Amino acid sequence: MKQRLLIVGGLIAVMGLSGCAGALVGDTQSGTYQGSNTDRSNQQITEDGAITANIRSRYRSDSEINADDIQVSTYRNVVTLYGNANSRRAIDRAVSIARSVDGVSRVVSKLSVAR
Repeated sequence: MKQRLLIVGGLIAVMGLSGCAGALVGDTQSGTYQGSNTDRSNQQITEDGAITANIRSRYRSDSEINADDIQVSTYRNVVTLYGNANSRRAIDRAVSIARSVDGVSRVVSKLSVAR
């Protein structure tokens, strides 16, 4: 039930902000920003946000993954994961969870094992 509430809350937030999408498009991890010119429709931005929210929610409920250490970015249904994990197994688990989310076309892992 808690997971559903988090997903629904994330979707509502994304939908509420979709009108401000031009100001929100960007990726702080890779340093790329799109500014107010985006090649994504509001619908695509909303879908990408829902995918990200769904993955983050699944990470929070997984005992093997520390969700605070993994950043999730979705652009045109391609998910990129950044950050650190405690083990290779946790990285594989994070990638597997991301791949299992409806709407994800590809997962790019830029995760590394924390030392």
